[in-house]
Amino acid sequence: MLQPPPTDRELTVDIVRRTLGEQFPDLPLRKIERLGPGWEYEAYLIDDRLVVRFPRYADIGLGLEWKEALLEFVAAGVAGAVDVPRITLRGKPSRRFPHPFFGHEVIRGVDANDPRAPESLELARDLGRALTAIHSISLASAEAMGLKPQKMNCRTAFDGLQELVDTVPEMQELVPGPYEWLRTEAEVPAEYAGPPRVLHDDLQPEHIIVSETTGRLSGIVDWGPSLGDPAQDLTFIQPWRGWRFTSVLLEAYELPVDDQFLERLDFLCRVRALGALGYALNGVGDVGEGLRWVQNAFGG
Repeated sequence: MLQPPPTDRELTVDIVRRTLGEQFPDLPLRKIERLGPGWEYEAYLIDDRLVVRFPRYADIGLGLEWKEALLEFVAAGVAGAVDVPRITLRGKPSRRFPHPFFGHEVIRGVDANDPRAPESLELARDLGRALTAIHSISLASAEAMGLKPQKMNCRTAFDGLQELVDTVPEMQELVPGPYEWLRTEAEVPAEYAGPPRVLHDDLQPEHIIVSETTGRLSGIVDWGPSLGDPAQDLTFIQPWRGWRFTSVLLEAYELPVDDQFLERLDFLCRVRALGALGYALNGVGDVGEGLRWVQNAFGG
């Protein structure tokens, strides 16, 4: 699916202001800034201290209690090793906005893909330690919480990419070497057979919050945890920052990895990068960034 499902409601800054003003009269509401739409929520920054997320459609609104429980579970599991959003505001459906919504304290900083974010190898070490904490969360407690196995593996990711690339024939000319790898050379590695780890499962740079002055890790947002292959949590990181950054991250990662970890990671990063370029060529994302990701993933 190249585009998020269509929203089933209207939302503007004025609607946000009136909705919050009616339900939370103690909020000053001096400044309301739209942070942008996601696949499930539309987020607004309130008075530079509160992020309020409004579901884009009804099914997401029905899952907000589960979302809150999930964030509390993750925060307890990482025990302060990384900041996780803490929900402090719970909104109800109303005539102005038809779904439940929630707000959490802002994690100070900018997303790691922001041009204002300084590049720092210390961020790689911070992420290595953070992933150690995330992947160390008890499997038994995660299963009791109801976390499910991750849907994507090496085979499904590869097959999905083949279908995507069929829609963008111009990719062959743009990246002929990676295109040839995909079409004729790639061998899908054996799937991960070790103990499932708790994954963030969408660790894009936009979900990594860093200090605007140091580039160090401030927190991680947009959690949708699942259980699976720990290599999956690095498949956005390597195409974004390359192998040197990823190697420093892995040096700080304290959990054992299996003998095929790097083989799967290399394969999945190539698939992820080509997928990002394919989506961009379909109008979802930036083509220049997609090309940089492919260069990083195939750069050795």
